[in-house]
Amino acid sequence: MRSTDTAFVQWLRTTPNLWSADLFTVTLTAQVSNPSAPTGTVWRWTNTDRPISYGGDTWLATGPRVARTSWSAKAQLEVPQMEVTIDSAASELLGDVPVNAFVNNGGFDGARVRLERALMPSASTAAFGTILLFEGRVSTAQAGRARATLTVKGDLVLLDQQMPRNLYQANCLHTLYDSGCTLLRSRYSWSNSVAAGSIVGTIVPATPLASLAPDGAGAAVDPQAFVQGAISFTGGVNAGVVRAIKVVSGGNMGLAYPLPHAPAVGDPFTITYGCDHTAATCKARFNNLANLRAFPYIPAAETAA
Repeated sequence: MRSTDTAFVQWLRTTPNLWSADLFTVTLTAQVSNPSAPTGTVWRWTNTDRPISYGGDTWLATGPRVARTSWSAKAQLEVPQMEVTIDSAASELLGDVPVNAFVNNGGFDGARVRLERALMPSASTAAFGTILLFEGRVSTAQAGRARATLTVKGDLVLLDQQMPRNLYQANCLHTLYDSGCTLLRSRYSWSNSVAAGSIVGTIVPATPLASLAPDGAGAAVDPQAFVQGAISFTGGVNAGVVRAIKVVSGGNMGLAYPLPHAPAVGDPFTITYGCDHTAATCKARFNNLANLRAFPYIPAAETAA
């Protein structure tokens, strides 16, 4: 049963011909690197060729083209799901970065998506009313050169998790710099820029990693500590792009995934320490054993009995 106002229901009963449009409302909940699209940013798009207004809000027809698959809803504990596709040109931006870069940087992680159907007596820009069809959060997002695909799942997905919550394993269960880890990202981040010789898969830092200022705890920088860390470009043609650092060799950083554009000398970026989630690294690199959520002394299964 979908609830709506009485006047709208009566209008549906007495109107023989209807025009309809899908309305997509996307609210960002992830903390992304792009400051022009912070948490709480709301985008409203429609799949028609004209903007649709209702209740003081307007869903735009310009910008990315949005479509969806069919969605499911059942009266049982099964997670409803819908796929949303976003087609865009290189010149179309979310915040100030291209759509595909925004998606691959995790900009839609955990974002809420609301799908409504607008109904009107003729092809106009004002809806008479809307019906809520689906609402949920983005579970996975991936993007190619011109198309991004978001898998949106209903809120029942919150119940779809392993139990018990605390698993006994040798590696730490925290995500580095999250509230459980308690470490401040700013204490283990450094600003730098691109030097000559950099390519899409390898970055040569203008300031050698070993020459960077001590970290927030006063310890000297260890170049290998950036392995499994991140590099975030704050300017240039790759502005807003974030990549994981896979290897550090000879003072240069090899990226886990190549950049969309070749960096130019002087392009600024920020680099952050990584962590392999072991007790040894937690103690030696961060002195954070008090917040380690790991069980490194679990006996092997063969000797546990």
